[in-house]
Amino acid sequence: MSNPNIRTDEFSSNDQIQIGDGTCLKITHIGTTSISNSSSTFLLFKGLVFQTTEKLQHMGFVGSKADNSLFTLHKTDFSIFLLIYVDDIIITGTCSAEINLVIQQLGSIFPVKDLGKLSYFLGVEVLFDGHDLYLSQRKYVANLLQRVNMHEAKPCSTPMSTTYALSKYDGTDFSNLQLYRSTVGALHYLDFTRPDIAFAVHRVSKFMHQHKNIHWQAVKCIIRYLKFTVGYALHFHNNSDHSLQGFSDADWAADKDDRRSVGAYCIFHG
Repeated sequence: MSNPNIRTDEFSSNDQIQIGDGTCLKITHIGTTSISNSSSTFLLFKGLVFQTTEKLQHMGFVGSKADNSLFTLHKTDFSIFLLIYVDDIIITGTCSAEINLVIQQLGSIFPVKDLGKLSYFLGVEVLFDGHDLYLSQRKYVANLLQRVNMHEAKPCSTPMSTTYALSKYDGTDFSNLQLYRSTVGALHYLDFTRPDIAFAVHRVSKFMHQHKNIHWQAVKCIIRYLKFTVGYALHFHNNSDHSLQGFSDADWAADKDDRRSVGAYCIFHG
């Protein structure tokens, strides 16, 4: 099958499609078709998902060792970054012409549709202000507040006291196992844009299988803090300074239950 103008109802998950250079790619997902040309630097695409790793490598892309979904293309005068999640693709880079060329090459594999400038992706809101970029999960936080019925709760200015020691032996049992686990799991997803709650979420995550009412009160404190800081976002700006600064810290046998230490680090670019 060499015709790129394909229909999803013509295939099953066991079929293969042959692209222009003779490469056969196995179909792994049948879905909506979508990608076309655009001059936008940040683009979001939806389309049929094939095993395209080999094709991207043939185009010069290199897979990231840290993230299997990320592919990069570095040349002397430009760089392109391509991120794949199921049937969504984000592409960005330093040269619009080269980005358009990559889109055209992807279009030779399967029909695609341009969904425009990136604004929302997997619960993360993308905001542009000139050359500055903000990543926010304020909609996700608002939905979380509604889900746990704390949208009218009183806000607080800190997620947790650094001297607040939690133990699996303190307090009485918390009856709603599902509520505790689902809420803490939802808080973990906020770590993408809210590193300020990482430590507090780590603390309450230790009691997923044996939680008490005092642990649930700690979770509610984090949620009240999120209501107070719902507008917080990660800020990225254009900067010629590529220096790295790293900070690390650790407590000393501060865990009341197993006397283990907790360490953490953060690295700043620019």
